Amino acid sequence: MKLTLFLDFDGVLHPENCVRDKGGVRIEGYPGRSLFDRLPLLVEALRPHPEIQIVLSTTWVKMVGFNKAKLRLGELSERVIGTTQQEDRLGRLQRGSQVEVFAKDNKLNWVALDDDDSGWREWDRLVLCPPDGLNQEKVAELVEKIERWEK
Repeated sequence: MKLTLFLDFDGVLHPENCVRDKGGVRIEGYPGRSLFDRLPLLVEALRPHPEIQIVLSTTWVKMVGFNKAKLRLGELSERVIGTTQQEDRLGRLQRGSQVEVFAKDNKLNWVALDDDDSGWREWDRLVLCPPDGLNQEKVAELVEKIERWEK
């Protein structure tokens, strides 16, 4: 069965402390860091796995819209098949529950990259990132989980 990656942005592809104002979205408290500065790590991790599809589980979908959020992923945007953020019934759930319900409803084999540890029951499918985002240790964990669940 094809594997799906549920992907959060804040705290995964860049530090968690993003602020949206008239000037757009910016990171606070992490000098020298920029939006999506960890995206290249994810691109490299997924390169050997072109069959993996992505579902956005980020609140960026609500802030900027699905298409704009998807385009932020650059070359990975073509893998995006949907989002958990456009279903009102899921919006009331904790992040882990959103992902698990969406995966069950759509019969998906999945792993997740997130910095939100709320509502997860299937911890063996989650790569929990630190507040400053994806790093080499978490990439190694993601690759291990992809290999475990990609069967």
